[in-house]
Amino acid sequence: MKTYTSTIELNDEQDAVLLEMLEKYNTDATQTITASQYLATIPMGAIESNRMAKIAHEGSDVVRGALMLPDEKRLQFTADVEVILGEYLSGKK
Repeated sequence: MKTYTSTIELNDEQDAVLLEMLEKYNTDATQTITASQYLATIPMGAIESNRMAKIAHEGSDVVRGALMLPDEKRLQFTADVEVILGEYLSGKK
């Protein structure tokens, strides 16, 4: 795991928007956070969202490829994937 730190400089307009966003977050949240904590949270949410989108896209590519396989190979592929997913879903891996 890597840890990144950075300093973000905001102009007055950006700072005002940040404070509005933070106020809304803190109003809706069960625990209030600081502007620095909020800035650290937003990119992580965007990174995780993009990671999940990439996984979904890769999964779609796999499905499209599987649909092009001849029946026998597709059935074997499906069985192999079910075994792998079964291991992960049951907590063996």
